[in-house]
Amino acid sequence: MSIGHRIKQSLSNWGRIQEILRIFAKYGFANLIREMGLSSDQSGDEATHAKSMPWQLRKAFEELGPTFIKLGQIMSTRPDLLPPEYIAEFSKLRDDVPPFSFIEVETIIEEEFGRSLGEIYESFETTPIAAASVSQVHRAKLQEPEAGLLEVVVKVQRPHITEKIQADIQILYFLARTLKKVRKDFRLFNLTGIVREFQKSISEELDFGLEAKNIEEIGRNSQENEVVVFPQVVWSSSSKRVLTMSELKGQVLSQVKEYPVSIDRPYLADSLAEFFLESIFFHGHFHCDAHPGNLILIEEGRGKIGLVDFGMVGRLSPDLRDKMSRIFLALVSQDFTSLASLYTEVATFNRRFSLKEFRLDLERLLEPNLNKPLSQVDVGAMMLDSIQIARKYEVKLPRDLILFYRAVVTLEFLGRSIDPEFTFLKFGTRFSKKLIQRKLSTENVMRDLFRFVEGLRSLSTDIPSQLKIILNRLETDGGLDRYSEGIQAFKRTNKILALSIILFGLIIGASIISSFQPQHFAVLPLWIAAGFSFLLLLTQIFRK
Repeated sequence: MSIGHRIKQSLSNWGRIQEILRIFAKYGFANLIREMGLSSDQSGDEATHAKSMPWQLRKAFEELGPTFIKLGQIMSTRPDLLPPEYIAEFSKLRDDVPPFSFIEVETIIEEEFGRSLGEIYESFETTPIAAASVSQVHRAKLQEPEAGLLEVVVKVQRPHITEKIQADIQILYFLARTLKKVRKDFRLFNLTGIVREFQKSISEELDFGLEAKNIEEIGRNSQENEVVVFPQVVWSSSSKRVLTMSELKGQVLSQVKEYPVSIDRPYLADSLAEFFLESIFFHGHFHCDAHPGNLILIEEGRGKIGLVDFGMVGRLSPDLRDKMSRIFLALVSQDFTSLASLYTEVATFNRRFSLKEFRLDLERLLEPNLNKPLSQVDVGAMMLDSIQIARKYEVKLPRDLILFYRAVVTLEFLGRSIDPEFTFLKFGTRFSKKLIQRKLSTENVMRDLFRFVEGLRSLSTDIPSQLKIILNRLETDGGLDRYSEGIQAFKRTNKILALSIILFGLIIGASIISSFQPQHFAVLPLWIAAGFSFLLLLTQIFRK
């Protein structure tokens, strides 16, 4: 049975598979399709064949529609997965598509809420104000005010887009697995990993309920920032496929040709940068798609920036956030030796990995920036270069670290588009002081100390149980008598080591807190606990 016949049996949308293969063949991939065991009668013209493979892929993706356009767009944010030439080409992909009909809009709203459109909205503009590959947006007016809102915008998902994308993803998995088998050079791209990353990202983007939660959470975390504003969600008329919210009225940043004189551009750029870095390092929840088309310039006071489209966000665990803050501090202080070591803490790498060679390569690439003035250092380029070095050594960096890097690259571009004098490294150096102060705050020190002590407690619980297993095995094998003296010595040494670490942690914690807040309630208990640990340590050391 041929491969083509097996695909036809296992995948329902054989017509779509044929369409995909035909378009790939058209743009120069006919030979590759034949290598995969699939027939292809069509091939591109000579002009198409003369183009680069990244260009050919982009053109094919554009013709293949929403799934492939989104795949290319998302992959353009992942320099850890693809070479620079593919990133540059995929960055050109646009998802401007014709709108779907108003009848389909009505049908989707009625399916989602079990009520007619007229029962929810007093008026609803039939022509969308924006249309993209996944959804389109209409202006409307609610029947009843909610949270003071009456005039709103409604984001409606394209009909059957989820089913279409999921079907395409299954085809992509098949193509990725087949390419990996027939072409060794494609194994370097980790194609199945790329499809998996895409599936995760697009699934989140297709859930408007999740987007609504992202808007509220990021907005709530950023209440102190008076410059960045967010839409207000109307929950009663929002669902997985429909999102109703307030409209942010102003100019889309990508369309601003001249800034009004009332806008304080340096203040605006710094406030935007502060919002993003606080979202990342203080809250661990940040907007990942802040290109100029998703930012609104609002002419109010010294200026405000409205942020829309929260379909793609990053989330960081406290542990990864801590490591990323150290990577950020290493970058802004241009400490490339520490940067290489920190990469190994957050990454996974193969057994042949050489930290020494990786560090030397990274330092060799980034060292020229040491002698430049801060205003001339391109932090975004530094980050992208460091990712390419990691890729060279097959170092796999966490997805959210890459999203953070992309956010910084975008932020540097946005900052300069708002204020030509903005430099991320200068701002980052100022922000690093705020970051260090927060890391040394009493609350954070106490939290880290608690995690440290909790880790030791787990260690002290695990070691005896592991020792018990070892002892039982030795006893069963009849070899316990030969090792009993050494085992007892090991147990005593283990207790001394654990007590020493606890004592050290308590002293450090007490010292840091007392230096910032001498009257803090935790200072005295920590010193008492340190004294008690010291006495226990002495007892263990001098015990016969």
